[in-house]
Amino acid sequence: MSLFKIPLLLTSAISSWRALTPPYTPKKDEKMKPSINERVGKKRAVHVLFFLKVRNFLSLVVHMLTCLGETIMIVSCHTQENSLSRYLLHILSHATPHEPYGASSSSAAANIRITPIFLAAFFFITVGAQIRLACYRMLGRFFTFELALRTNHQLITDGPYRYVRHPAYSGVIMVMLAEPLAQCCEGSWLRECGWLQGVLPVKIYVAVMVGLVVSVLVCTK
Repeated sequence: MSLFKIPLLLTSAISSWRALTPPYTPKKDEKMKPSINERVGKKRAVHVLFFLKVRNFLSLVVHMLTCLGETIMIVSCHTQENSLSRYLLHILSHATPHEPYGASSSSAAANIRITPIFLAAFFFITVGAQIRLACYRMLGRFFTFELALRTNHQLITDGPYRYVRHPAYSGVIMVMLAEPLAQCCEGSWLRECGWLQGVLPVKIYVAVMVGLVVSVLVCTK
């Protein structure tokens, strides 16, 4: 197990948080008001916006918790002389309630490591987040997660917007595709410590993550 994975996990968690958190929230009077012809779809738009917020929240929470859990496992594995560390190893390694503290938890945790797939996922998460941050900086107060017409509104055609119409979408798709890869690849906490064992947990997890990714692709068309 490598302690060098901890800064990568923390960077990944922070990158996801920055990519999925709106930099600005429009005021109520700045939100776009639909015309008569547009009001037919207003209710649907409200539902879509709510779904997008829930999707971002779930994706962010899952990734933050897995990064935190993996970090705790790595630290606990290196401090097993401490009773709290042994307890955390026992709990987070998916041990059964009647299974005593022992080498099984430590050996499972020792398999948590940096792998090429994790590095690839880390690369896409950080690059995707940097694309989002570049869009935040370029648009400034005009970047909102909701459609809004702000005071002195401008059309931005500099930076990444010079080459792509919606570069921020590309960034968030990279992040949300790479997150489950980092969480479930060989050498990850969920994979090595038994949390993905069995058909039902895998099906539930895959269904949720695939649903989140597909929602991004559908809603950005």
